[in-house]
Amino acid sequence: MTGSTWLQTATLPVSIRKAVHEAITRVLPMPGTDTTGLMAEKGGTVAELRASYPSYFMSKKKIQLTPELDVDAILKTIQENYKNEDITTIDGVKIDFPENWVHLRKSNTEPIIRIYTEAKSQKEADALADRMISELKEIAKG
Repeated sequence: MTGSTWLQTATLPVSIRKAVHEAITRVLPMPGTDTTGLMAEKGGTVAELRASYPSYFMSKKKIQLTPELDVDAILKTIQENYKNEDITTIDGVKIDFPENWVHLRKSNTEPIIRIYTEAKSQKEADALADRMISELKEIAKG
């Protein structure tokens, strides 16, 4: 069974299947998929198959907060600020933009929000993370 067939038949909520599908489609086919079949269909080597997929770059940052801040309320404000974008609230707030995404996730052990971004260049990924840090600081000020 290929990865996409498994995903279509999995008994998972639609939102989780969507998130898994999105993750799978941004990289090479997941283990167990028919990579050889894809190579036979498209022709070429594994390197050429990988080169046919777009490259994305990640940025991982965090913002330190004070313990008295309501992190859930801050994330709720971000969610409201971007309500016209595609938002997923599994394990934080993930905002999908047309060309990139950001995932904001609170720590359960320390007063921080982790910021993960992905974009078509490292510069764009870092800029998106820095923009989110600025917005989070502004919201935290009240």
